[in-house]
Amino acid sequence: MTFEAISAADRFRTHVLQGGGEFLVTSPYGWRIHPITGERRFHSGIDGALWTGATLVECWICAWGDGIVVDAHEANDNFAGVHVVIDHGGGLVTKYFHIEEGTLKVKAGERVTRGQILGYMGKTGRATGEHLHFQAERDGQPIDPVPVLRQTP
Repeated sequence: MTFEAISAADRFRTHVLQGGGEFLVTSPYGWRIHPITGERRFHSGIDGALWTGATLVECWICAWGDGIVVDAHEANDNFAGVHVVIDHGGGLVTKYFHIEEGTLKVKAGERVTRGQILGYMGKTGRATGEHLHFQAERDGQPIDPVPVLRQTP
């Protein structure tokens, strides 16, 4: 991906990625052709990595907000890979997929705070490269995660 191909709409600052840069969306929320299966499917989150202004880089993934870890899956499954699910209360849940094996820093049942490190960006599960799949759900239904990432809890 070249700098010329990236617009401001595709990137924004968020504390979910640790480091100096912006979250660059490489695959948006909504209908898409899945890069591995080739099928038209609904993408219930966004994919991205840390954009430094010149390149994409891997980094530590941090909790969006305070909450309780309801799942900290350490095994590399064939879908989400190593992943974390956090319940923030009020029906809001956030999900962090494709974390690198061996880097998970939290356990189910643990209370986390905004910005706490969860694990390192990886490509576990169904992924073509290192990135974060960030998903937000309200009352069990996926919602566009970009407005969630842009707000400070």
